[in-house]
Amino acid sequence: IESNISSLKGRGQPLPESTRTFFEPRFGYDFSKVRVHTDAKAAETAKSINAKAFTTGKDVVFGAGQYSPGTSIGRGLLAHELIHVLQQEKSLNRILRIKKDKPNHKTDEKDQDDFFTLQAAHTTGKKPEAEFQWL
Repeated sequence: IESNISSLKGRGQPLPESTRTFFEPRFGYDFSKVRVHTDAKAAETAKSINAKAFTTGKDVVFGAGQYSPGTSIGRGLLAHELIHVLQQEKSLNRILRIKKDKPNHKTDEKDQDDFFTLQAAHTTGKKPEAEFQWL
């Protein structure tokens, strides 16, 4: 497993500009050095550790079919992994959990944007730009 992970480091593709434009202001972080791995080797490596995706340094490795930043689920998974990029850079070992106290609440894109911003604020220590009405 370690040799597979080592062989992925620094390769892959940069995050698309549209994806960076979405996440960078929310996280207050420049993701230009992040590399995304979506090939067969990445899928095999993710599967070998039983993960949909994982992050090592600035390399985000996705399992087969898991990289879909154009969908809300895919954007959520990518946001989760980008939090790990921030944590690993700053050597933070926090577990971020946010409880929404509205029963049967369906998350819409605005809520998701707020969630991503709040996660990033907890990780980076920066005050979020968004107004939060509930958590």
